[in-house]
Amino acid sequence: MKIGPLLILSLFLVACGASESDAKASLETDGYSDVKITGKNGDAFQFTAKDKGGSSCTGTITIKKGMGSSSSEKMATCTSK
Repeated sequence: MKIGPLLILSLFLVACGASESDAKASLETDGYSDVKITGKNGDAFQFTAKDKGGSSCTGTITIKKGMGSSSSEKMATCTSK
């Protein structure tokens, strides 16, 4: 049994996981500003930010990355200024 290729594949998949910078970039692309990542649980990142209207928001963004693809889901609650 060859362990080498399996180990390399495992390391590659771990390296493909989403980072805080991925989460922040995705939120900024959606128009959020002053983004701060406040926690992480698995693939989910908790954040605070301001929306396009300047309202304060808190929420969660989940990013899943695979070989050559990625997807994200966001849920946020915003309060007006």
